[in-house]
Amino acid sequence: PHAMQMATPANMANHMCRSVFKMSDIVISKAQGSWIVDNKGMPYLDFTCGIGVTNLGHCHPKVVSAVHEQVDKGFHFQTNIGYHQPGLDLVQRLLTKVPHGMDSAFLLNTGSEAVENAIKLARVATKKPNVIYFQRAFHGRSLGALALTSQAKYRQGFGPFMSGVYSIPFPVDSHDDALTAHTLRELDFLFKTSSTPDETACVIIEPIQGEGGFNVAANGFLPKLIEICRRHGILVIADEVQCGYGRTGTMWAVDQLTPMMAPDILVSAKGIANGLPLSALITRKELMDTIPFGGMGGTYHGNMLACASACAVLDVFEQENVLENCNARAEQIRKELDVLMPTLPIREVRGLGLMIGVDFDGPPGFASAVQKAALKRGMLLLTCGMEETMRFLPPLNVSSADVSLGLQIFQASVHEANAIFSLRSMSTNHSHHKAVQNMKG
Repeated sequence: PHAMQMATPANMANHMCRSVFKMSDIVISKAQGSWIVDNKGMPYLDFTCGIGVTNLGHCHPKVVSAVHEQVDKGFHFQTNIGYHQPGLDLVQRLLTKVPHGMDSAFLLNTGSEAVENAIKLARVATKKPNVIYFQRAFHGRSLGALALTSQAKYRQGFGPFMSGVYSIPFPVDSHDDALTAHTLRELDFLFKTSSTPDETACVIIEPIQGEGGFNVAANGFLPKLIEICRRHGILVIADEVQCGYGRTGTMWAVDQLTPMMAPDILVSAKGIANGLPLSALITRKELMDTIPFGGMGGTYHGNMLACASACAVLDVFEQENVLENCNARAEQIRKELDVLMPTLPIREVRGLGLMIGVDFDGPPGFASAVQKAALKRGMLLLTCGMEETMRFLPPLNVSSADVSLGLQIFQASVHEANAIFSLRSMSTNHSHHKAVQNMKG
């Protein structure tokens, strides 16, 4: 038998799903804290965190130690067979971190799974079929969650989707109460025209939209939404897959956006196990107990290795002042961006905690050009939304020095993108002028 050729992006790309977007062709070799190193030895400052997953940075020693210890004991015990201690410990501890009144949890693998099971729960608990979601939302790519995702690029070609699904505008926080009033009028209009309260099981909302552009729900909107829904016997699902688990400077975004009125169901994933696949559906026992026997389950749900990792994540939160650092670094980023803004084409900076979106006043493709320029300089950044928006998702325990370095790279990358688009504009204007002259001549 001949030696197999080493697998590389160049020779394997045609054998992998081409639908999966790749921002680069780097091959990661190792990672630690806020940094990754590729297989050529090039270091990169990672302000993506695997899209908000490695909230404690890569390979946090306490998380690594817990995973190593659990591997020697066992790493899969199917939940239909019985219980495992990491899962029991995690549920017990997790329920001390959630909004008041939530006392029941179901552990799964991914955010999409948790969203779809939340919809199942809402339908069976209310005995009503319909679901309302918000424009610009992203709730996942599996078929049920995709029906609640309001971005054409993710939906194209996959329909028909789940029926009984309706959307209303998302009231972006712009210090304008008119947006909240407009959304609530649209909700009332939908009740009168498309899905009556007697037909509506739930409203699902990202308190801060992720893929949709890091849009924060308008101040005071969530309590009003919850109050209306409770009046009509409609459940409210808070999808905190990306904005939850400390990302906003509190354990949950709803802790800030609706502190006195909790949603009925909370969905969490991403940062919960710092890189191992785990998600959670959290609610009140009275709702969870409405699910018929056998109605929930899965082969890998609540995997014991992921649960051990998640318990270590909570240890770090409690022992290392993670939320305090998150808020301090968020303030640092905001202050440094305030200084940079007069020299950069930035329209707006928005978000909470270390979930920060930077909206550019630039032409189509500007944010992607900044992303590419940052990559060349050894920094990983992601775009989001349907405009020109860059998102900052550094680890919650990122250092002040790494934040300052990241903003220096960001500034240089924006200047490079600006120069590229200025040259393109000059070239276009020159070509247009030349064409006009030729027509005259």
